[in-house]
Amino acid sequence: MADAIYPEGKDQFMTGGIDVTADNLKIVFVTSGYTYSAAHDFYDDVSANVIATSAAFQATATAGVLDFADINVTGLDTGETAAAYILYKDTGTPATSPLIAYKDTAAELPLAGSTGVDVVLQVHASGFFTL
Repeated sequence: MADAIYPEGKDQFMTGGIDVTADNLKIVFVTSGYTYSAAHDFYDDVSANVIATSAAFQATATAGVLDFADINVTGLDTGETAAAYILYKDTGTPATSPLIAYKDTAAELPLAGSTGVDVVLQVHASGFFTL
């Protein structure tokens, strides 16, 4: 699978349901047990395969480019391997937290965990994605 923006994420952007400058965004790393599906819309669709989660953060949007500072992700332990990562809006409820973007082609993937070591997800200089 190639990188993708989830249809629910697109709908949320179009209807004002996501404000990247104010909402709590998070990144989660998922195992190879997760397979991207355009039918997946909320965090509860991916949660069974999540192995590490970032703290909440906000992003910027300029000329259709979503960007944010590099992110520290904790909890990727020895023996775990992240096959992809997912950006989502955390509403506090998994069934209403919309999935935004899926990435599995980043240079650092697959990523093997190391207990006690944070992973720094470096955002590309041209931003995370462009609408």
